Amino acid sequence: MSRGPFSDAMRAGADATWDSDWESAIAAYRRAVRLSPQDTDALSALGLAYYNAGQFAAALETYRQASALAPENVVLLERIADTHGQLGQRDAAIEAHMSAAELHARNPQTLARAVEQWQAALKVDPNHVQARVQLLQYYQRIGKAHQAATECLHLARIYQGRGETRRATEIYRYALRLAPDHPELQRSAQSIDPEARTASAPAEGAFAKGGGSAVQPRASDFVQAAIIEAEDERNSLIESTRRHALAALAASVFEDTLELAPVAGDPQVIRSKIDALIGQAVDVQTRGNPEQALAAFAAVYEAGLRSPALCFSLGVLYQEQGRLDEAIAMLEQALGASEYELGGHLALGCCHQAKGDIARAVQHLLAALKGIDLTTVEGGRVEQLSLLYDNLVHSYSVGGQPDHAPEFAASMVQFISKSGWQERATHARRRLDEVAQDGPPMTLADLLAPPGTEETLALLELIQSHIARDLLYTALEECYIVIGRMPTYLPIHRQLAQVLLRMGKREEVSAKLAAVGDTYHVRGQLYQAAEMYRSALTLMPVDTAVRSKLIDVLTDGGHVDDALEHCMLLAENHYGLAQLDLACATYERALRLTAKTDSDRRWQVRILHEIGDLDLQRVDWRHAVDVYQRIRDLAPEDERARLALVDLHYRLGRPDQAMVELDGLLASHRQNKGAGHPFAALEELVQKHEDDMPLRMRVAQAYLDAGQTQQALAHLDRLGDLLLDSGRYDDARVTVRAIVALNPPNVAEYRQLLEQLGQ
Repeated sequence: MSRGPFSDAMRAGADATWDSDWESAIAAYRRAVRLSPQDTDALSALGLAYYNAGQFAAALETYRQASALAPENVVLLERIADTHGQLGQRDAAIEAHMSAAELHARNPQTLARAVEQWQAALKVDPNHVQARVQLLQYYQRIGKAHQAATECLHLARIYQGRGETRRATEIYRYALRLAPDHPELQRSAQSIDPEARTASAPAEGAFAKGGGSAVQPRASDFVQAAIIEAEDERNSLIESTRRHALAALAASVFEDTLELAPVAGDPQVIRSKIDALIGQAVDVQTRGNPEQALAAFAAVYEAGLRSPALCFSLGVLYQEQGRLDEAIAMLEQALGASEYELGGHLALGCCHQAKGDIARAVQHLLAALKGIDLTTVEGGRVEQLSLLYDNLVHSYSVGGQPDHAPEFAASMVQFISKSGWQERATHARRRLDEVAQDGPPMTLADLLAPPGTEETLALLELIQSHIARDLLYTALEECYIVIGRMPTYLPIHRQLAQVLLRMGKREEVSAKLAAVGDTYHVRGQLYQAAEMYRSALTLMPVDTAVRSKLIDVLTDGGHVDDALEHCMLLAENHYGLAQLDLACATYERALRLTAKTDSDRRWQVRILHEIGDLDLQRVDWRHAVDVYQRIRDLAPEDERARLALVDLHYRLGRPDQAMVELDGLLASHRQNKGAGHPFAALEELVQKHEDDMPLRMRVAQAYLDAGQTQQALAHLDRLGDLLLDSGRYDDARVTVRAIVALNPPNVAEYRQLLEQLGQ
C-alpha cells in the first residue's frame, strides 16, 4: 500500500542520504518540499543534502526557510552557523552561533551545548566580547574560578589591545579576585596596573558549586556592565568611524603628501612638525584623555593639516566637550570623504539636535540613515530607495512634517548610535521587505517615523509569523489592534494590505494602498504617494478616483509627461464606462497640462485627436471642425486631421471648404516627397461622393503626380462622363485631351470622342 507521494519522496531522500548520493537526495527532498513547502523536516533534510553536496548557498537559503517556520529549532540555527562559516560569512556565523547558544542556555539540560556554541563563535572571532562574557558567567555559576578568570584575561587583553586601558584594568582587578593565584593573569595585570597584585581574594568557599550568591562575585554586578557599556560605545557608528580616523592619521605619517592649508615656512620643517604632533595626538587619544587629545589635535590643525580624518576626530572631540559650533564646522569639512559620510552625518545630526535646530538635525540624520539603508539592498532598488530618501528630505526641508520631527530625530539617533546598528538595519530591512513585497519599497525612515520606534519591529515580526503559518485572521486581528494604538503608522497599514491580499480581497487592498498614498501626499512625500497609487491601480486599473489622485501627485511633483499618460488612461476609463462628458473633461484637463511640458505640441495633437473622435461620436460636427483645425494649425502635415476636416465639411454641406482642406493635404504631400500618398483615404472619399467632380479631378491629379497612370485614367474617364452628363462640354473636352495625352490603349476611342465634341 502506498505511503503517499510525500512519504515516498522523504524515504527516497533518506535512502540516498544513507548511500551519500547527495544529488539524488537533493532531487528527492526537493520533491518532498514541493509537495509540502512548510514541512520543516523536509526543508532541514534538503538543506543537509545541499550542505554535503557542497552547495552551501542553497543550503543556507533552505535552512533559513526552515528556521523561519521553526524559530525555536536550535539544530537549524547550528546548521545555519556552520553554513555561514563555510561561505566565509564570519559575522553571520557568529550571530547564528550566539542565537543557538541563547536557546540552549534556556534549558539547564543543554547548557553544555550552549558552551559549545559560545566556543564555536570564539573560533570564528576570538575577540568576540559577548561570547567571552557568556562563558565567564557560565564558569562562575558552576564554580570554575580558574576558567572564569581565564575568560577575564581574554577580555582584558581585548580592551587593552583597543587602547581602553581603564576598562582593561577594571577587568584585571576583578579577575584577580576570582583567581588570585592565576600566574598569567598576575603578569598581564601588573603590566598595566602595578597595584593589581594587592587585590583581595574572594571569601573562602565563594566558588563552591551551588554556593550562595551573597558571597560569590558576579560578572553582571561589575564586569558585565562595564563591558556592555564599553562595547556599545566602541561599536557605535561614531566610535568605529573615530577609530578609522585615528588609524588614518597614524598612517598619514608615512604618506608622501598631506592635505595642508597654505602656511608660511619651510615645507619640510612644517611636515616634520605635523608628523610629530600627529604622533602625540594619537598617543593621547589612545590613552583616553579627551581634554589633552582635543588640545593635541587642535595643534595639528593649527599647524596646517586639513585631512578629513583630522577634521572628524576634532569634530567629535568638540562635540563631547559641548562646543557644538566648532564641532559642526569641523564635521562639515570631514563630509567630503566617503568613509566619514555616515559617522559625520550622525554626529552633525546629534550636534544640531543638541542646539535645537531640528530641521537640520533631521536632514543629517536622514542622510546617515540613507547611507546605512542603501547597504541593505542591491541593484535597481538602490536607486529607488535613494529617490525615496531624497523625497523625504525634501518634505522635511519645506516643513511638511514639523510636529513630530523632534521625535523622529530622537528615534533615528536611538537606532543608529547604538552598537549593532548594521545588524539592526539588516534585520529591519528583512521585515520591511516582507511588508512591501507587492508594492514600492519602504525605508528605515518609514519604520522609525513617529509613532513607530525600533520596538515596532517586534510587532511586525509577530504579524509576519502569523502570515507564514497561514494564520491570516490572527494576523488581521493583530494588525487592527496595532492600528488602534498607532493609527498613523504607515508600515502597519502596508502590512494589513499584505494580509488582505493573501486573503484575496483585492478591492480592499487597493483601497488601503490608496489611503496610504493619501497620507504620503498630505505629508508632502510625493514620490511615495505616487508609488502607492500605482500599486493600488495595479489591482484596480479602472479606479478613476485613484488615477485622478495619481495625476495630481505627478503634476505636483513636476512629472507632467507621466501625468499626461495617466490622463489619457483616465479618459479611456471614463469612455469605457460610457461617461463621454467626463472623458472629454479629462482630455481638456490634459490639454491644460500640456503648457507645463517641453513636448507640448506633440501632446496637444494627440489629445485634440481624442477630443475630435469624441465629438464625432457625439455628432458635434461644428466643434469637431474647430478641434481638427487646431490640429491642422499645430501640425500642417497631419493627414488624419486634414481628412477629418474634408469629411466634416462635406457633412456640413461645405464642399468648397472640403476642397480647400484637400488641396492643403495634397500640397503637403507634394512638398514632403518621402511621405506616402493617402490613396486609400482618397478612394474612400470618392466612394462617399462619387459624383463630386472637383474631388475626382484632385484624386486623378494625385495619381498622376505619383506616376500611377492607370488609376489616374480611371478617374479621368469617370470625370469626363460626369462633365458630359452635366452639359459642361468645354470642361469635358479638356478632360478627354488629358486622357489622350496619356496615350491609353484605347486612345483611338478618345480621339473619336474629341471629334464628336468638336475638338
